[in-house]
Amino acid sequence: MVKVEPSISNSKGAAIMKKLLLFAAIAALAMTSCEREKSFDGRIADDKEIAFSMQSAATRSSESASPVSALQSFSLGQFDGYELFLEEEVLDMNYAAETRGTPVYTENVGYLYSGKLGVYTDAAGGVDATFAPLSSAPVTDPYLGWIYQHDYAQDIWPTNENTEIQFYHRMPTDMTSHGVTSLNNANGSTTVSYTSPTTATQQQDIIFGGTKLSHKAYKDYYNSHGGAPVTLYHALTGVKFAIANDAAELANIKIDKISFIGLKNTGSFVFNTADHQFSWTASANPTNNIISQEFAVSDTVNYSSSRHKDNHFADSFFAAGTKQNINDAKATKTFWLIPQSFPTGSTAELKINFTQGGKKDSLVVKITDLKAPDWRAAQIRTYTFKIDEINLKIRDELEMHGEANDGYKDSVKKNVKITNTSNTRAFIRAAIVGQWVDVNNDPVFGFTDKVNKLYKVDSWYYDQFGPNAPHNQGLFVGLPGYGNTPNPKTENGWQLCKDGYYYYMTAVEPGAIVPALFDTYTIGQIPNASLAGHEIENTDMHFELEIATQAIKANTLDGTVDTWTNAWKNALGGVAPVIQ
Repeated sequence: MVKVEPSISNSKGAAIMKKLLLFAAIAALAMTSCEREKSFDGRIADDKEIAFSMQSAATRSSESASPVSALQSFSLGQFDGYELFLEEEVLDMNYAAETRGTPVYTENVGYLYSGKLGVYTDAAGGVDATFAPLSSAPVTDPYLGWIYQHDYAQDIWPTNENTEIQFYHRMPTDMTSHGVTSLNNANGSTTVSYTSPTTATQQQDIIFGGTKLSHKAYKDYYNSHGGAPVTLYHALTGVKFAIANDAAELANIKIDKISFIGLKNTGSFVFNTADHQFSWTASANPTNNIISQEFAVSDTVNYSSSRHKDNHFADSFFAAGTKQNINDAKATKTFWLIPQSFPTGSTAELKINFTQGGKKDSLVVKITDLKAPDWRAAQIRTYTFKIDEINLKIRDELEMHGEANDGYKDSVKKNVKITNTSNTRAFIRAAIVGQWVDVNNDPVFGFTDKVNKLYKVDSWYYDQFGPNAPHNQGLFVGLPGYGNTPNPKTENGWQLCKDGYYYYMTAVEPGAIVPALFDTYTIGQIPNASLAGHEIENTDMHFELEIATQAIKANTLDGTVDTWTNAWKNALGGVAPVIQ
């Protein structure tokens, strides 16, 4: 049995100042121009030698560049007294305009970069060539990155040096061994037919790009960058699996095999080099089509301790090494699948074969049950096995009024939002804690300590919740049980109990926001206070209102939803909340 400790989240507001900790993950990409005269590899290019530069700024690990665009959890049932979840995380590698054009990632492109760049040009009737990486690539200059070069048999440039020709890029060069059955370049687009291999070890990401260049523009790029810039785009959807390494309970489970059943495994797409979009047409579901991968013990790699040989690649494979990937160091067991939709009624399934305590078992999950949106090109989808996890997030707003010397009277705290960020249903309770503090953020206590001569201040709690409370220091609107003529003790699903906590009586789904505990709280007059008999200036005090929240798991061991009173009784050592 896993003991789930309550998770606590705080939200504070102040009359003179508001303490608000805002944690934001900001992905920034700085692209700088670098103009300088430079001969390429110590030589001056002739008209037959062409080079393309894969800038290192355009090659990033997915965790450094893509936000989570979806996060869902699916319960796999109860195991050894705890609930096992499959958490789905979606990274969209082309998520914003400012990073479109640079989505070459190290998911397994690092493996591809040990090969060559395929280039087809529509000049002189169409010329297909293999561009090999230079022996000096990747160069130490972080701007240049990888450089691929080829000597054509003849000059392919038009007579007019301002006339543009189209180049089409692809990796790997040998695409037939990676599922491509036909490939055609024409009119600024690439048309490809593709069949998924049957195992993940046979699969490999395929990427495409396009560059339109004149001879004059190319020479400018050559002198400044060592080659014309190349950007590549992922054609497939990457799917991989991980085990949360912070859950000791999962050590008892070994994943033996993962299979996708009934996926669309053949299709075609058109890659438009003008807008870098993939237009996919997938086939009907094949009968009993299975794409699978078996895993050995040695296949589970902790990427926090694994490094790519090339220092241009990230140290970690996913999320700074906080998870273990069920894969190998080259990511050859990532599933690279045809982008496709899963409409209602889809029979596509994910099957997981595992061993627990020496006993083999399996789980089958419908893809539609994972709540996944359509699989799209250039998405990385990670499915992580983890036990139930309880977390909350709380946010509010503070509308400031008045001046400092009157304690910012009439300032309003509102829009208190509590979100269940757990991967399971949760019951939530909250407590309201208010206190005046001094300039050092030390509490101004509501009593006098004769030894230490601490502060004396009119009690905020008495003013707010005592008999015939005057509400001079503030006023709640919509708070259950509040006021001399009390509001109903149950409002918006919240119930006030004798322990002073407000309990939300309905199990909250993952990702859901709980209805507000109260509508507004308006700051009233700042109270008189003294220290050792000397009055304290109002400007040396401010008020903090804290909403302390706790959450516990709502599901019982058989997977059903418990009652809120019984769930809290179990969590609080057998003492159930008593309604006032």
